[in-house]
Amino acid sequence: MKHLFIVHSNISYLAALGVISHQGIAPRDIVIWGANYEMETPLPCRNIRLEGISRIWKHPYRYFSQVAWVDKQIDRATQGCKFIVYIPLLLDVCRIAVTHPHCAGFHFIEEGISCYCPSFPLWYHTKKYRASNVTYRYSGIRERGTDLLRILKGYTSAMDSLPFLYNAYTATSHVGFYGFGDRPFYGVARETFTPLSFDRIRQHFAIVPRYQLDDSIILLGGSIVRTYNVTQDVYMTSIQKGVIDPIKASKQLRDRPIFIKFHQAETEESKAATRQLLQQNGMTYTEMQLDTIVELELLNARNVTLYGAESSLLFYAARMGHQVYSTIGYLPECVDRVDQPFFRDIVPLS
Repeated sequence: MKHLFIVHSNISYLAALGVISHQGIAPRDIVIWGANYEMETPLPCRNIRLEGISRIWKHPYRYFSQVAWVDKQIDRATQGCKFIVYIPLLLDVCRIAVTHPHCAGFHFIEEGISCYCPSFPLWYHTKKYRASNVTYRYSGIRERGTDLLRILKGYTSAMDSLPFLYNAYTATSHVGFYGFGDRPFYGVARETFTPLSFDRIRQHFAIVPRYQLDDSIILLGGSIVRTYNVTQDVYMTSIQKGVIDPIKASKQLRDRPIFIKFHQAETEESKAATRQLLQQNGMTYTEMQLDTIVELELLNARNVTLYGAESSLLFYAARMGHQVYSTIGYLPECVDRVDQPFFRDIVPLS
């Protein structure tokens, strides 16, 4: 039996490692795919790319026969064997995998803070290829054409009727849930839930860190300016008041090494302003490479203090035992966008 993991984030990749270490799956039986995600170590994760219309000229078969193409990739990766698939959400590639003729079952792995939320908007359950299914009726020829094209790609109404979120499957036989600790997957019966352990991942895999983070401070950048239309000045004020001032005022923190991990979607102007602000306050720092998986770095680190706004990394760093602070209180435009579970282990600053 092969085990196919489909991940889309650092957390779901970490959850895949958790399942593998918990079940002791042999390396020859493991296949990890990334939905717009790629990783080399400790286990390789291959990015499975579903072609968009902008690349139709290069890969017309991949675009017009998407389901058939993914099926072939699955057969090749699993060597035609039966397999169990582990998914974070019913992404398109996940819909194809769980309905593949050789799929013997599927389970959900933790994908982020959404696993801790008690409720979701209705449109989220019917989410497919649209960013938001707020409207349920056709409003123009373009939407009708998109649905027809989806049929040509191989998707059926049965595949698209599979709910997007895990909580629609809480009473479905032979569907299990794997997450960290004992609190994820809100509403799931405990007999179908398997807790994963950060310690077991640490013991099972040889993770070589890029940075020495013991007793350090990490400032996490964010796409606040771009995503929430927060002004640059307001964002810099939140860093000054929520991060720099507390560090300078604390005897325990002021002499610690400082690291910065900028967000992949953060603007260059935001990064430059953050660097300048730290330099103006006489702070030296090390800038982490953008492709650094901080969650893996933190697994083997001790006594790290993290600052950021609303990154899920803050949430999971706290679960690993590190001290975590959120500056979201200095960003009033963003407060209502953060789910309450976010603050269970995180100290909000204001």
